[in-house]
Amino acid sequence: MASLRAEYLEAQGVLKLAKFPLSVLTAACCFCAGALSAEPKLETSAFADTYYAHDFNDLPSKERPYTTQAYYNEEYTLNLGHISTRLTGDRWRGRLAAQYGTSVIANYKAEPDEFWRYVQEGFVGYHLSPRLWIDAGIYFSHIGSESWISRYDINYTRSLIADNSPYYQSGVRATYEVSDTLAAQVHLLRGWQNISADESLSLGTQLKWGSEKGWCFTHNTFLGDIHGTRFFNDFILLFASESGWKSSLTFDVGVQDQRAQGDIAWWHGWSWLVQQPLSDVVRLGTRVERYADPHKVIIEAVNGKSVNFTGLSMNVDVDLTEWLLWRTEYRVLFDTQGVFPNAGGFRDYDQLLVGSLTLALDNLS
Repeated sequence: MASLRAEYLEAQGVLKLAKFPLSVLTAACCFCAGALSAEPKLETSAFADTYYAHDFNDLPSKERPYTTQAYYNEEYTLNLGHISTRLTGDRWRGRLAAQYGTSVIANYKAEPDEFWRYVQEGFVGYHLSPRLWIDAGIYFSHIGSESWISRYDINYTRSLIADNSPYYQSGVRATYEVSDTLAAQVHLLRGWQNISADESLSLGTQLKWGSEKGWCFTHNTFLGDIHGTRFFNDFILLFASESGWKSSLTFDVGVQDQRAQGDIAWWHGWSWLVQQPLSDVVRLGTRVERYADPHKVIIEAVNGKSVNFTGLSMNVDVDLTEWLLWRTEYRVLFDTQGVFPNAGGFRDYDQLLVGSLTLALDNLS
């Protein structure tokens, strides 16, 4: 169980705060890094997350609204598949990964250049000083506690706050290890979850404190001009015990200057996730969540209304082998406005049952 705890903490950036799990080098810079770094380590990995989802509403199409995960209904398909190359060294790091799947289709719709939708990460980093890393390129967002890669998450589906905050970003980041338990980041970003669209320069920050006892507190921010000045705060409290018990509590709040309407809009949400091991190979995960966007800054409902969601989820994970994982989740969402499509009309609730088979092959090279 201790190894599971360490894997979870490292995936969330608690252990070795200056060496985040994205500390890798793009394949395009492998030869350069090999020349400049002492004994660089090259790793290749592959990942495939397949699923079948049954939405109990009679949906008008196979695309499920308000989500990027379990996006297709009544179809056995690929949620996310990727192949990546990672290189770590004393002076250089980075990662190059290509991806495809229904979650990519759902989450990257706003990218005008379709090529960049299939680049999961492509960045290079340089160790400028013993405590300072500089990275540039396309990389996972600093915001949120839930990963784009499902194997690292307590529940199979993502919470509403995760689906409605950035999963990825492009720009430059500086990571400074203040101490063994405290790290800080500053990001200069090309907008809000954007690679190829023409958006103005934005600012992101992160403060992360972690302890060897399993606690981690993170405060992330975003400030930029996204059709008006947007200021977003993300607060995360994580805990992982030696026995394998995990908990994640996240609260998000955003405000934006709505120039067209001449007023200030806001949205907020929270999620609480808990995972409890039932045996060495079976785990139970639960989630309670809320999300409200009364001014329709991030989400406008299918029928044009604002959203006010409450959700409950239960997840059972079974490790079939070291590299095969089976996951089953039941999820129900409620809304006060009646925004879930059903047989030509709308309901105020939605139920989902989804099963997933995940293959993860690490260190192929």
